[in-house]
Amino acid sequence: MGSAPPLTIHWIGGVRGAWLYLDRAGPGGLGGWIAPDKPLELMWIEVQCGLVRVQAPLMLDGERLAGRLLYRFDVNLPLSWPAHVKLATADKTLSLFVFARRKGAPIVLPATPVPWQTSERSIASYARALVVLAPIDWSFRRQRSQQLTLALSKHYEATYYLGPASLRLKGASVEAEERIVLPLLGSAPDLDFAERRFSAEEARACSEGLIALLGNASVDVLIQFPSWRDVATRLRRASIVYDCIDDHGRLPHVTTPLEGDERALALEAELSVATSEALERRLILFGARSVLRSPNAGVAPNPDAWPHYRDAAIVYLGAIEEWFDFTLLEAAAQAVPEAEVRVIGACNVTLPPGLSRRIRFMGEMDHASAMRALSHARVGIIPFRRSALIDAVDPVKAYEYLAAGLPVVMTPMGAGHLTDAPGVSVAHDAASFRAAVARAYGETQPTDRAAFAAWAQRETWDARAAAIVARLRD
Repeated sequence: MGSAPPLTIHWIGGVRGAWLYLDRAGPGGLGGWIAPDKPLELMWIEVQCGLVRVQAPLMLDGERLAGRLLYRFDVNLPLSWPAHVKLATADKTLSLFVFARRKGAPIVLPATPVPWQTSERSIASYARALVVLAPIDWSFRRQRSQQLTLALSKHYEATYYLGPASLRLKGASVEAEERIVLPLLGSAPDLDFAERRFSAEEARACSEGLIALLGNASVDVLIQFPSWRDVATRLRRASIVYDCIDDHGRLPHVTTPLEGDERALALEAELSVATSEALERRLILFGARSVLRSPNAGVAPNPDAWPHYRDAAIVYLGAIEEWFDFTLLEAAAQAVPEAEVRVIGACNVTLPPGLSRRIRFMGEMDHASAMRALSHARVGIIPFRRSALIDAVDPVKAYEYLAAGLPVVMTPMGAGHLTDAPGVSVAHDAASFRAAVARAYGETQPTDRAAFAAWAQRETWDARAAAIVARLRD
C-alpha cells in the first residue's frame, strides 16, 4: 500500500491514535483497514451503522503502512446509506457520516458521536422455522442462496440465513428483509469454507448459538455447502435438506476435502436437491434417501416494465472467473459491429489485451439495477469454458435473461432443462457463438420476447420453493 498514509485517512483517538481507511461502503456492507500506533491485543473492532451493531474480527494484513501494522475488517451485511457510522477499538472511538458510491471509496465526513444502539429478535416457541446454511453472505447480489431463501420463507414462520458473516461477526441478529433474519454468532471468525472444516469447538459454539435463537421450534435446515453438516447435525428437532448447487470439490479455490461430508449428507438428509442432471446422478451414487431435481430459476417477468426501445447492447451478467472465455466475449462483440457488449459483475481475473473497445465493464450492481439493465439489452450471453465443473452448472443468469425478454447464447453446460426453452442457443466454438449472437440480435421480435417471458413465468423461485416444501412435507 506504499509508505505514506492514504489521503482519505481518519483518526481514532488522539495524535498517536490509529489511522482508519474505509475502502468500501454499499448495500453489501462496509470494509477497510486500521493502522494502530502499536500492535493490538484485542483483535476486534466494534462497528455501528444505524441500528446494526456488531463486533468484526481484525485480520492482520501482510502489508505495512508507514511502518505500522495493517489490520483488515469487513462487515458483510446489507446496510443502508448514507449512514452514521461509529467504530471503536479498545478505548478509542470515532464517529463518521459515510456516503456510499457505486465506484470508488466512500465519502467520509466527521460526525457528532451518537450512543451505541442495538436491537434483538426472537421467535415464538411454537414457530416452524427454516435455517439456511449457505456458502455466501446475504448481500446485494441475488444468487440461488438468497432467491430460494426468500421464496421458501413464505412457507415458514421464521427464517434464519447464515453465511460466512454469521460466523465472523458478533452481535444482535440483523433483519435483512421481511421474514429473513441473519444471526451473528461470531463462533468461527477465521473460518474459510474453501480451506478447512469447522473445528469441533466452532461447530459446537455455532450450533449452541442457533439453538438459543430457535428455542423449541421445529426446524428444517437447508444446507448449501457440505462443511455446514457439522453444525446441522447438532441441532435438535431438525429435518435436513441438502441443496446441492455445485460440484463443490471442483471449484478452483476450494482446497478442503468435501466428499466425505457430502456422502454423509446424502445419507442423512430427508431430502437431497440437485440443480442439474450431473449433480442428481452424483447424489444417487452417494446413496441419497430421496432426490429432487430442482433447477435454478428467475424472478417473475414483468413485461410492462420493459422499455419500448432496447439499446444496441449485448449483456453478460455475473462474476468473471477463470472459467470465463474471453475469446467468446470478443466473438460476441464482432457479431454485431454496432452493439455495445456490457459486462455487469466483478472481474476476478486479469483482462487479456486487445479486447474490443465496445466491450464495457460496468462493475457490480445491486439486483434491481441489474434486472433493469437486462431489460434494456437485446441478447444475453454466457461464454464459459467447458470443464467438469461447468458440466454440472445450471446458470441462474439464463433464467434472468429470459425473464427480461432476452434470447440466450451459451456454451454447453449442465443446463439440460434450459436447452428446450424458447430463445436458447448452445454454441460449441467461437464461430458458432458469433453466428448465434448475430442471429439472436437480428431476428428476435417482440412476439419472441413475450414467449421467453411466458416460459420464465413458469420457472420462478416461488415454484421451486413450493415443490421442495411439498416433497419435504409429503
